[in-house]
Amino acid sequence: MRSQFDTGTSLLTLENQTFSTVGLWRPRFIVTGACLLCLGLLFYFHGRFSSAKEDLFVKHQMRELEQAALRSQMNPHFVFNALNSIQRCIAEGDNQTANCYLARFAKLMRSTLRFANTPKITLQEEKEMLENYLELECMRFKPALTYQISVPKDLDLYDVEIPPMLIQPLIENAIHHGLTPKNGPGMVHVDFCTEGRHLLVQVKDNGVGYQQSLLQKHLESGQHHSIGLMLTRRRLELLANTPEDSSLEIAENKDAAGSPCGTTAQLRISLKEEERQKGGFSIAALLWFL
Repeated sequence: MRSQFDTGTSLLTLENQTFSTVGLWRPRFIVTGACLLCLGLLFYFHGRFSSAKEDLFVKHQMRELEQAALRSQMNPHFVFNALNSIQRCIAEGDNQTANCYLARFAKLMRSTLRFANTPKITLQEEKEMLENYLELECMRFKPALTYQISVPKDLDLYDVEIPPMLIQPLIENAIHHGLTPKNGPGMVHVDFCTEGRHLLVQVKDNGVGYQQSLLQKHLESGQHHSIGLMLTRRRLELLANTPEDSSLEIAENKDAAGSPCGTTAQLRISLKEEERQKGGFSIAALLWFL
């Protein structure tokens, strides 16, 4: 009887030990399974985030390369005209004007080359480059051409950054297609102002008017559109996340009698892009840690 009791006690003790062992290992299995699940999810989301990050980087690089290509296409426009003017001054024996022209041209070329691969420059740097370009054109067309650049006092030119070479084609178009066909003196106004989170740039001329300039270009080359304006519009499309971000509008000015008296080109550039880029870099930094 005692032997049976001892045997029963031993079996009960063994059974209790077995249940204890199973109970001890059960939480470990749960923890291990949870860890493996978390690790699998981590690898899954890391793969997805890495792919998204790589796609974002490739798209950004493609946009930068296309922007650089468009900038390089725009540079020869005024370079060719400037070289022709310098050549004419030398041929006429006007060495003083030729030297002054060369100095301005060299300064403009240095700026152009320095900013060729720069996504953004300060508005002050853009203004100085425009002044050099306009001075060259004034020397070329003197005394028939004058210009004025207006900046409000509350606009800090060193604090605002924009893509380079966006405004110059508008001025070039105003001079060569609006003022050149005009009889009499020509004037170009470049006005800067801000509207909310946008920079507005207006280029006004007192030329023959937009419709007449289109007709003149069509008669001369068989084309209705300026290459410089087409490139500017394409660059704005690349820069804008939405149509409201950046835009270019061209309107014909009318006098009191309703007759054409010039053209106004308005460039609207979003100043939120820098904030978006900062946000994008923060997300990219987070993805790097994953």
